[in-house]
Amino acid sequence: MCKMVVPSSIFLNPKFCLSLLAGFVVYFYVYAPPFKAIPFGPDKPILLASVVYITYKKQWMNLYILFQKEFFFLFGIVFLSFFVYVAHRAHTSLLLYDILLLLECIPTSYFLFCIFRSWNLKHIDNIIIYTAIIGAIISTYLLINPELTYYIKNILLKYPEHLIDKFLYRGYGISDGLLFSYPVIQGFCFSFILINVGGKSNLFFKASLLFLFVSIFSNARSGFVSICVAFILMLLYDKRSLFFRLLFPFLILLMLLSGTVSVLLEKNEMLNMSLEWAKTSLDIFSDFIKGEESENVSALLNDMVVLPSSIDEWLIGNGKNIFLDAYNNSDIGYFIRLKYGGIIYLTVWIFFCFYMFKRLYKLNNGVALILFISLVYLNYKGDFFIVNPGSRFFFLIYSLIVIDSTLFLNSINKKTNS
Repeated sequence: MCKMVVPSSIFLNPKFCLSLLAGFVVYFYVYAPPFKAIPFGPDKPILLASVVYITYKKQWMNLYILFQKEFFFLFGIVFLSFFVYVAHRAHTSLLLYDILLLLECIPTSYFLFCIFRSWNLKHIDNIIIYTAIIGAIISTYLLINPELTYYIKNILLKYPEHLIDKFLYRGYGISDGLLFSYPVIQGFCFSFILINVGGKSNLFFKASLLFLFVSIFSNARSGFVSICVAFILMLLYDKRSLFFRLLFPFLILLMLLSGTVSVLLEKNEMLNMSLEWAKTSLDIFSDFIKGEESENVSALLNDMVVLPSSIDEWLIGNGKNIFLDAYNNSDIGYFIRLKYGGIIYLTVWIFFCFYMFKRLYKLNNGVALILFISLVYLNYKGDFFIVNPGSRFFFLIYSLIVIDSTLFLNSINKKTNS
């Protein structure tokens, strides 16, 4: 007599449960939603757990050996930042961010790798991309449900009140940094799928590109920078994969959903406003191609350029975070750091970034090119290395590849190494 074998539910599979738990940990560490009910970011308990784990397991020396030069640069940055603070007795904000960057980003990334591998999870790269896709689905759902979005902005998250009305058509998601670093992360993950991280035949990743696209255009244009870089790299190294395995399915999905979107546009004023705002990106790009002046580009190239006003300021800065200045302020990361710590402090930062790019390029040139070419613009658009979702994600990807170079393998690596 035959027995009918009933497969066990996937939800009872220990590996699936551990993967799900890993996804939650990554989400709360990277995106760190600023819940009103919690007086600190969700990344801080994970930081504390990493310190306890590394200390208990006596892993500090291993960590230092792996990232010896990175810690050399970070300690140098903290030392210079402290010197600037002592010299000027001004703002402590950037000093605290530099200290937090030293303590949090690399140690916590190392901790996450150790924990996930102890759970026998090999494809940590896929887990990170799945986490971004979950974030993208949440953003898409909130975009078509404005009442729920308003509740989340007002009740659930610590969303600045003056931004709720000013950016009514942006800020869809459950994350910190919705207007800059969150869409940057989504753009990076879109780019990773574009260069075939996770494999060329991962249909779920390809189908999810549409959700990632929505989570970018509904929040900030900066997320498209890395996508442009990835697109150019694929044109250079893997055109066939780009068109047949990625863009073709993406266009089919887009056509299938176009009818749904047109129905939603009739009923959703927020979606209309978001699309109108997103269209301004095309206007800016068109103006750039034609050589015409754009208001946004003009502001970044002219109004936001704030240079030191004396020899002393050029050398050791003025100790002020000009992003917070009421009058002579700037969003540009390079000028914020230059005014704060002077040319020596900024130069150490630039050499640190150059060293990281060089090291990552030897291990994974596809991801290195996407991260660091994008960084040139992103740090112009804002101070990218204050500790936020963007910088945590950046160092997480960097650290994971340094620890295990088999993660985030992609088409660009295979083509350039062949």
